[in-house]
Amino acid sequence: MTNPLNNPAPRPDLDEELLRRLFQGPLVLEQVAHDLLLPPEQVRQSLQELSRLGYQITTFPHRGIILQHSPDILIADETRARLPENIFARQLRIFKETRSTNDLVFQAGVQGALEGFCVLAESQTHGRGRNGRCWQTTAGKGLYLSLLFRPSWPPERAACLTYLTSVAFCRAAARLTGIRCGIKWPNDVLYQNKKIAGILTEARSQASRLEFAVVGIGINVHQQPGDFPEDLRARALSLGMAGAAANLRRAELLAVLLEETLRLYRAPWEDLRTEWKSLCLSTGQPLRIQCGRRIVEGQMIDIEENGHLVLRLPDGKIEVINSGEIL
Repeated sequence: MTNPLNNPAPRPDLDEELLRRLFQGPLVLEQVAHDLLLPPEQVRQSLQELSRLGYQITTFPHRGIILQHSPDILIADETRARLPENIFARQLRIFKETRSTNDLVFQAGVQGALEGFCVLAESQTHGRGRNGRCWQTTAGKGLYLSLLFRPSWPPERAACLTYLTSVAFCRAAARLTGIRCGIKWPNDVLYQNKKIAGILTEARSQASRLEFAVVGIGINVHQQPGDFPEDLRARALSLGMAGAAANLRRAELLAVLLEETLRLYRAPWEDLRTEWKSLCLSTGQPLRIQCGRRIVEGQMIDIEENGHLVLRLPDGKIEVINSGEIL
């Protein structure tokens, strides 16, 4: 069953505005009430509700109301408060538990949801990666979300969204933690050769038109070795295990990830391709790739306009791979 993680505050627009102002610095209750044309008591009640959620809000004489600490929780109001007002990912739905965020966003796409619709979950019962693999989720320790795109691209370019999102995560991780990740084609982000994030892109097309695409991303944030199944411990890592500060908050990571995603979405493809290749651990390396029942060996030399991988085979011939798995 899908259980929404509802924000207890009954006035999300007010809470969002209060959090935005608190992130910027001290505020004066009477001034906020005047600016928003609201009774001071209503503003005070909203601040009290934020305090009950875990936001440490203190009033200091002559200094005003200050946010001293924020809890590591996911609520839509904080995410929107941290994002630029013109960003497209402002339609947020957050769940305590769901089967799959990709499934929910795909269904919303079929029903006509606008580009930028985003679903997050504290945990997923049927999270998945490529080829139907199970993606393990740990409540309160990871970041699991799916985002709806409606680019005016041909269907074969849907894979480019995987590249875009992987670069966006690498940028976000570097900005917030200083950790420099690398990308393993086609959809994994690694640190010290261990998986720290995975991406799954699913698309719906009609004839020669890409109707929409859903990009799901799972990020290991606070997990420790014991949080991973035994068979994954040698291959999985979290930002915390990689050295990120213990006070890294998932809401901040989410906001920076969405910001970088939009920035790259608006950027020229050539710029994205160049950056992706610089981050790709396979660039210039000999690879063995499982393509269905075939194994193809060659050196990775490029990715095409549509995101397909370009290999130089041992005999010098060029082969383009549109789907596969590095062995």
